[in-house]
Amino acid sequence: MDQKIKVVTLDSDTAPAGRSIFINQASSEGIGQSLVQTLAKAIGNSGDFAILSATPNATNQNTWIKYITDEKCGLLQGLSLVSRMNTFSFFRRSTGVSPPSVTV
Repeated sequence: MDQKIKVVTLDSDTAPAGRSIFINQASSEGIGQSLVQTLAKAIGNSGDFAILSATPNATNQNTWIKYITDEKCGLLQGLSLVSRMNTFSFFRRSTGVSPPSVTV
């Protein structure tokens, strides 16, 4: 950015200082709330649930999860979050190795 390069982030955002513009497919709040509403409907508006996400540093998923677990939205009535894990943990435990990393 210091070299006048335009930086665009899509789907998963970065810190605003690190990009020129962020383009998202929908609002993160809307995605999180829709996920809770869909979950509630699927389990009869009552029960335990867990959240599995790909990686602990997926900014888009972490933002959705923030809205999923937001008690103030009133969507979690009757639902109880019992666990939150990322799938890299399962990979590491089942194979004994860490998932491959990508270096750019």
